[in-house]
Formats: sequence, C-alpha cells, structure tokens
Amino acid sequence: MRIPEGLLRARSQIVFLVALVVSMLAIVQLETLDLDARSRARAAAEMRAEAIAGRPPQPELEEPLRAAAARAEAAFARSEPGSAAALLMALSASVEAGFVRREDAAPRVEAAVAALRKENAETPQAAAASAMAAVAFPEHASKLIGAANLRAER
Repeated sequence: MRIPEGLLRARSQIVFLVALVVSMLAIVQLETLDLDARSRARAAAEMRAEAIAGRPPQPELEEPLRAAAARAEAAFARSEPGSAAALLMALSASVEAGFVRREDAAPRVEAAVAALRKENAETPQAAAASAMAAVAFPEHASKLIGAANLRAER
C-alpha cells in the first residue's frame, strides 16, 4: 500500500484529529479570555441590586442623603478641595440606599474621578471615598482605585 492510498483510507481519522486539535485550540483561547471576572462582576452587581430592592425603604434617610448630595454637588461645582471625595461618598450612599439610580449617578461619578485624578488626591478622605464608591459602582472600580492610588503596598 502506498502513502496516498493509506491517507485516503484514513481520511476520517485524519479529519477527526484535525477537528480535535482545532477544538482544543479554541478551548485554550477561550480560557485566556477574562470572561469569568466579567461574569462575577455582573453577578455581584445583580446581587447588590436585589439586596437593595429587597430592603425596606428608609424614608427618614432620603432627605439627609439628598441634602448631603446637593451640598457636595454645590461644592464640586465651585471646585472646592475635597469636594470630589464628598461627592463620591454622597452618590455612593444615595445609590446604596436606593434613592438614586446607578445609571443616573454614573456621569457624576466619572466627573468626580476625573477631578480626583486632576487634583492627584491621595488624602485619607479621597481614599475612603474611592473605596466606598468602588463598592457602589463596580463598573468604575478600576478607575476609582487608580484615581486615589489605592494599590496595595508590598
């Protein structure tokens, strides 16, 4: 039997082996993607939203939280020192309490992060506000951690 005849007879086995190699390469490529981290972040956000939705409303907190947010936004508009941190804390508390929707607060969070970066704020207040906002806004966590320089020191 010659080689071409042998290859012709073994064509189904060759196709199977090629398919096996291609599928293994596809699996390895998918494993390198960071899909697991994204799905964990999405699941955490959904669990937090369900927990907030399941909490009984606390109407006694609404007025103080809205007043704190308004005061922080006014200070932020005047570019007062520390106002970005105050705004982050007020927005985080309002979102976690359920009085402000996360989508509505997201543009203001981005503006506060930009202000923190511009100020190069490494104060304890900025660090605490960024950490609190990273919990309330997981989609902005990496920006918040970077803005307040919250990387772990080793």
